[in-house]
Amino acid sequence: MFHRYRLVLPQANSFRAFSIFSRMQAPKQFVVILKDFTDPECLQRRLANREAHLNGAFVNQDKGAIQLGAAILDKPEDGKMIGSCLIVTAESTEELDAMLKEDPYYKGKVWEKWDAYPIKTALGKISR
Repeated sequence: MFHRYRLVLPQANSFRAFSIFSRMQAPKQFVVILKDFTDPECLQRRLANREAHLNGAFVNQDKGAIQLGAAILDKPEDGKMIGSCLIVTAESTEELDAMLKEDPYYKGKVWEKWDAYPIKTALGKISR
């Protein structure tokens, strides 16, 4: 079974409003949108793997790798979980991918694919 994931980067000629100090080597921040499989059994797999997933997420939070994690719902009121959203700090996209591939939701065939977008925090505190 093929699992699609990709890193989404801005176009080379896009406008950048960052100072030269943003080029210093520091951990990179990403927002990651993870989509669940759409088969009828996916929710059961999600619930079966939830405790192990959350335990690992708390470990990654303590390490400074995950700043925020949330379930994505299909509707605001009493919504069904259909994916996840993470704000992650990683040294590289390879480190990010390795962390996601070790997660019980990936191994348990809950997450089908993800898109990772590099971010520059403007409000709030994300630290490592």
